[in-house]
Amino acid sequence: MTETLFIDAIDVSPRKLSFAFGDDLHSTIEAVVGAAYDSGPDRNSLIIGPLSERYCRLVKLTGFDELPPETPFTIRCAWRNTRRPSYMKQTVKVSTTADDLTRLRNDANRD
Repeated sequence: MTETLFIDAIDVSPRKLSFAFGDDLHSTIEAVVGAAYDSGPDRNSLIIGPLSERYCRLVKLTGFDELPPETPFTIRCAWRNTRRPSYMKQTVKVSTTADDLTRLRNDANRD
């Protein structure tokens, strides 16, 4: 987009996955600890500058590998942009399965 985006939250249900907002060890630890202790909205917030991209890495948490492949997951993202008043949040909710998330993660690791 040609404007700044403020990601207010990225939530995953059930809490067997988390998102790391960087490729470094600190981001991975933050994702794991934040999911375990539900550290509030600041951990899930992110600012993306105009015409920028940001990749968020999926981090499997304890218990994910034991889930049946058909286990449903819901990923919800809430964001604001600089063209709308700050109270005008936009959201998207995606439903998927543990099997689809595993395939997505494996495909991303091949590149």
